[in-house]
Amino acid sequence: MLDRSVEIMSIVLSRKAYEGKTISEMNFTANDHCSLLHLTRSGLDLSCRPNLKLHRGDILVFTGTTPHLKALAKRLGFLENRWQETDLVTFAFGIAVGLLIGIPAFTLGGTKIGLGSAGGVLVSGLVFGMLHSRYVLFGRLPAAARHILMELGLLLFMVGVAVNAGTTIVETFQGAGIELVLSGAAVTIVPVLVCFAVGRYLLGMNAALLLGAITGSMTSTAALQQVNASAESTLPTLGYVGAYAFANVLLAVAGSIIMRL
Repeated sequence: MLDRSVEIMSIVLSRKAYEGKTISEMNFTANDHCSLLHLTRSGLDLSCRPNLKLHRGDILVFTGTTPHLKALAKRLGFLENRWQETDLVTFAFGIAVGLLIGIPAFTLGGTKIGLGSAGGVLVSGLVFGMLHSRYVLFGRLPAAARHILMELGLLLFMVGVAVNAGTTIVETFQGAGIELVLSGAAVTIVPVLVCFAVGRYLLGMNAALLLGAITGSMTSTAALQQVNASAESTLPTLGYVGAYAFANVLLAVAGSIIMRL
């Protein structure tokens, strides 16, 4: 018995055959001689109730002997260390596909309308995200890598805006003065407050989804990241997607109308 050391291993469920089965149906103790300690789904720890149904992508933590744990990992999916690997090939391919999707455009009333690079990458991300939900290793991007890219992207966005605006900021203030600051603040803040008040108190929308939709109407991914961070959830992204698609087209049309006026 001394040669059979007891260990704890995390196993990712990826086999379609076991999706939807309950923990009691799997009966890991009797069938695999391993004990299920806890289960994590989408970053949340769930209670291991006998009637809890398993989903692909669940991380199950077992205790047992090494041979039994390795056999169980092979049967269910794979060990968690593979879960931490980044699928850079799919990640890069998804960006390239998104950029290609954003190239086509059509002209309406003298205005060129299209998804653009941001919209194309967004559509590509939705498609690849759907594929990832079905094939858990496809397009895998661990949370740590995702957070670095999000923070770095937000930082570069803010730096780019500041550098572009800073080249003419002195001349702009000299020509327009404090009126420009007050007008910019009003144009930026008032529509957001009105949209939130209407959505929240008149339409009764969920606050997180509503804030995501507002950032989508602003076509501001940086604002969405801040809302997600404050909510400690990616739920606002669901509201962002639809509003962004409409706003991306409407902004192009509105910009042309304003220029003509």
